[in-house]
Amino acid sequence: MAISLDGPDAPSHDDFRGIPGTFDRAMLALYHAKKIGLETQFQTTVTRRNLTRLPEMARIAADVGAKMRSLFFLIVTGRALADMDLTAEEYEQVFDLMYELSKTAPFAIKTTEAMHYRRYVAQRMRAEHARCPSARRPAR
Repeated sequence: MAISLDGPDAPSHDDFRGIPGTFDRAMLALYHAKKIGLETQFQTTVTRRNLTRLPEMARIAADVGAKMRSLFFLIVTGRALADMDLTAEEYEQVFDLMYELSKTAPFAIKTTEAMHYRRYVAQRMRAEHARCPSARRPAR
């Protein structure tokens, strides 16, 4: 089951979605899925509004036992305005957070509309391998 959560609390999520009560319903569904053993995918659209709150949402994903943390990067179209999109520096901050989190998180992490995350991962892995030459090369 895939559930979108775009903020770590009702005000931030409901404001983004434009419908009061959606945070509480999403959390109810996530905890119920955990209780009955249904695997979940925890989805978030990354914007300037929630950039600094992504660690909080990662903790929620872990608490509800999500199998997958899926981050959707904004496509400026429709209701998505250009000022909601991240700057290049903010993208790098999110990529750093994702990369570090992927090392310890109890869930897998995937991106949508962030092909440049592959570049980031390759650069980080190359740098880490250079610091520790005896480390095994990652599969390609």
